[in-house]
Amino acid sequence: MIEEVRLALKVAALHPSITMPTDPYTVPTKIARSTSYIASEASVDAPTELRKSSLTTGNVTFTTKTFAVASPFSFEFEENSVVPVIPMVRRDIVLAIADGIENAVINGDTSATYQDTGLSLNADDQRKAWTGYRKSCLTASKVDFNSGTESYTTSNFRTMRKTLGKYGVNPSDLAWVISINGYIKMLSISEVLTLDKYGPSTPILTGELGRFDGIPIIVSEFVRTDMNASGLYDGTTTTQSIVLLVNKPSFWFGEKGSSEIEIVRNPLTRQYVVVSALKRDFKCVRPSTDAVVALGYDYAS
Repeated sequence: MIEEVRLALKVAALHPSITMPTDPYTVPTKIARSTSYIASEASVDAPTELRKSSLTTGNVTFTTKTFAVASPFSFEFEENSVVPVIPMVRRDIVLAIADGIENAVINGDTSATYQDTGLSLNADDQRKAWTGYRKSCLTASKVDFNSGTESYTTSNFRTMRKTLGKYGVNPSDLAWVISINGYIKMLSISEVLTLDKYGPSTPILTGELGRFDGIPIIVSEFVRTDMNASGLYDGTTTTQSIVLLVNKPSFWFGEKGSSEIEIVRNPLTRQYVVVSALKRDFKCVRPSTDAVVALGYDYAS
């Protein structure tokens, strides 16, 4: 089932995964490049040693959260169904787990007070699993698309890219993540290259619908279209949306163990319950001060 979940992922499929031998598991990371210097010829018996460059490292600790689904159905439902029930329930579980991971990647926030003031999340809500794109975005990388007049333009999209600095240089390291409403608006920008113009031999990412500045556009239902002018959901103003620009190598998944799936038969309730669980963690592997996500906000959805 792990492979089925992976195939169902769109946004989460952008990022590399590591297998965790333990849980938690600490991974060393490189947070700055070494420096090269000019070496002089060793023309004497005791030449000057090469100038050393500090190996600047850090680490990231992955601690998984378990995404679990329990789907009950009656004995009669199974007996009376024309089509087999179990494959249908299995597919529903796969999509439920994939949706939970996608939602947490975009909207995850482990803070005691959730970022969207109009929501109060239970402790078991999928959005409490880890810190997602929106929460990872630095203030300096947030671009207002409505500074007096709404401007859903090439200029603002490129301003988003500019805020990422060195992380916004290589198009192959980036992805636009956007709602379907935002994608439809984006099609009016002449620089958007849609799939029908790629040619039949061009490989595409799962869920990719086009490119802007050579960067793939990934559409997700979990990019909210009911936000306020600040790019948050407050439950009052629900007419605006956001667009995200993400540096893909800056986020990793940690995977622990295999998928669990079993069918429990309870004659006392005359029900079957299909139970499945998957353990994952999602982390930014760059320093917290580095801009690896840009967010454009305040445009009409």
